[in-house]
Amino acid sequence: MTPQARRSAVPKVNPIELLQNFGVLKHDAWDRYFMNEKDEHWFTEQETKVVRDRKTFPYNLTTAAGKRDFEEYVNDFNEKVPGALAPVGQKFDFKSYYAELGV
Repeated sequence: MTPQARRSAVPKVNPIELLQNFGVLKHDAWDRYFMNEKDEHWFTEQETKVVRDRKTFPYNLTTAAGKRDFEEYVNDFNEKVPGALAPVGQKFDFKSYYAELGV
């Protein structure tokens, strides 16, 4: 409840007052309200490290079987949704992607 709403018997809400009191338009508002979560609360450091490794999660790109599964998935997805992973009419460039990852 805002200060103006407490002064009368009939509560009134002034949007400008809400913005001033709660600082929704300040440059750090998003960080204060939404970016204060911590991954360590739900997951251990090792679990987080495993998930963030692009070479092994969700497909292990360091093995031939993992690369094959990944390529099948990407090709199938690119056929179903043209232009999502590669320009329409072209194939996904796996060699450059693997070079970018260092695999």
